[in-house]
Amino acid sequence: MFYVSLVNRSLRWFRRWVWNLRDAVPPYRVVKGTLREKGVSSARRPYILLSVDRIEIDVDTLDALEVGERLRVRHTRGYRAINIDRIMPPDDESS
Repeated sequence: MFYVSLVNRSLRWFRRWVWNLRDAVPPYRVVKGTLREKGVSSARRPYILLSVDRIEIDVDTLDALEVGERLRVRHTRGYRAINIDRIMPPDDESS
């Protein structure tokens, strides 16, 4: 029984390692939209809700963003943010 348990743990570790590797390599996805919600999940991971995508971010970024901002977010397949850009409206003033 010990060997079966060891093999199962090893397989789980290997699958997780492959998933993390695959998640980290391009192509990345880009989402544009208005920040609808921000918060911390039950697993204590900060996230933002942009359109319909729930994207994992870090705590410092969570504090810096405000609900209602227009954003462009590049993220991995596992919905972890790589970079977040604020989209500014065009300057309508004519000189």
